[in-house]
Amino acid sequence: MEVLYCNYCNVHISGFHTICPLCQNKLEEIPDENQRLFPLLEQDETFIKSILDISLLVSLIIAVICVVINYAGFSGTWWSAFVAAGIICAWIVIGIGLPRKANIMKTLQYELYITCSLAVLWDIFTGWHRWSIDFVLPYASGSTMIIMTLLSNIWKKNPREYLVYSILVHLLGYVPILLIALNLLKHEIPSILCISCNIILTSGIISFKRNAAYREMKKKLHI
Repeated sequence: MEVLYCNYCNVHISGFHTICPLCQNKLEEIPDENQRLFPLLEQDETFIKSILDISLLVSLIIAVICVVINYAGFSGTWWSAFVAAGIICAWIVIGIGLPRKANIMKTLQYELYITCSLAVLWDIFTGWHRWSIDFVLPYASGSTMIIMTLLSNIWKKNPREYLVYSILVHLLGYVPILLIALNLLKHEIPSILCISCNIILTSGIISFKRNAAYREMKKKLHI
């Protein structure tokens, strides 16, 4: 039986694995296929790849059509650039999520951070109307926290499989406190709802899973 090594967790793992059971990242070594106790079943991803290829083609067609229409009836605004940028942002989000589909909690955390970052960039480049921090940040953070909590209870997941990602989502959910304190928001109600939701769910982690959360943070931070 091979002993594999994870560069991210700094641990050795026995068995026939290709990814680390702690962080879901690839292990440094790949086990010998001939030593497997059971045959590795091939996963047919042809259908998913076909859907992605078709979606990419449709996206490109839509972008080209919008540019042509915009150019033909140009009225002083290149609105087609926003359409193209929106399509690019959507594919960035998809591209970040697909490699981590084996760990839905990690995917949700990555998707939240990239979505909020892209929203802020859009807001800045379109005149900084603050819709990204007024609505996208609080609603996206609150929704992700609730979804993570529901999934962890429905799937009865081990705390180590999601607590670190959940904590990172909760940290982003407290950013609206700073935004309110600095008087940067035009609409505070969404942020207040997000903060309230965050406090309730964080209290649940502290009350029922504080020891597991502490152990996982020590392990991830290597302290």
